[in-house]
Amino acid sequence: MQDNTSTIKAYWLLAPRLITYILISGIVIFWMDYPGFIGFPFFAYSLLTLLLPALMVARRWLELRFVLKSVTLFQTIFEVTVISGIVYTTGNINSAYSGLYVLSIISAAQVNRLSSTLGIASIVSFGYALVIWYGLRLGGVSGSSSRALEILFSSQDAAFYNIFLHILTFFLIAFISGFLVERLRQRDRQLADTSQALRRARLETDDILRHLNSGLLTIDPEGRIIFFNSAAEQILDFREDEVSGLNFRDVFASRMPEFVENLNGVLQSHKFLRRGEARIRKRDYTVIYIGISTSLLVDETGRVRGVI
Repeated sequence: MQDNTSTIKAYWLLAPRLITYILISGIVIFWMDYPGFIGFPFFAYSLLTLLLPALMVARRWLELRFVLKSVTLFQTIFEVTVISGIVYTTGNINSAYSGLYVLSIISAAQVNRLSSTLGIASIVSFGYALVIWYGLRLGGVSGSSSRALEILFSSQDAAFYNIFLHILTFFLIAFISGFLVERLRQRDRQLADTSQALRRARLETDDILRHLNSGLLTIDPEGRIIFFNSAAEQILDFREDEVSGLNFRDVFASRMPEFVENLNGVLQSHKFLRRGEARIRKRDYTVIYIGISTSLLVDETGRVRGVI
């Protein structure tokens, strides 16, 4: 069960990367007609992206944590490279596709810690600034890289503010998405620990109740038998699998009517019985007398949930 849950979670975390890949592939292949200069980065990006699902499956049998992290890192680097190529080709600083960087950061946040996500934002910021600078340098800015840098970081030029706002946005999204993912992971760990503690407590409680020397029988408000321990089997001469889920009146009426009458009284009056007696007949027609003590199961609102 735990392995299945981990696999489902892994594929859910992989989904944003595959969606981003499909979107980028559509732009590169159909919109840009697959330019030659982007060929190798896109091929490497495609190979690593399609390799991720196989690694997700293989890690169930092999220790591939380091390999998976390495592939994920290089996949992100090539993804940023391809996005930078798209931005450069479609208008550089005026490109409408700079938002693809945001998708890359968000998909990276799904599988990385906050510090690593901020590291990815640094890679994205560097890639974006580099491609804008390169575009300005080749775009006729006095034919000089120093002139491109001068314009890029001039407080009077819109390019600086454009890059600054993009980089600020990249880090802000990285922090928010990374923080939210960290909180979700922490919540998942707390829920897992709580669930494990509850299962352990339930197993221990069931084990104690089943090995009590006294017979223990629990019925719900409708009279269905929901718990029947080993001592109850010996005393009442019924097996648990014979009575579980059945109405106690149908099960016990023929051989132990006084016992049924006691339980009926408690269910109807909602008053527990400190001590009573009942005569029962076993399968071999032996008649014995048993002592009965009852208590009510109530929830936090005071509603009766059953009788012990």
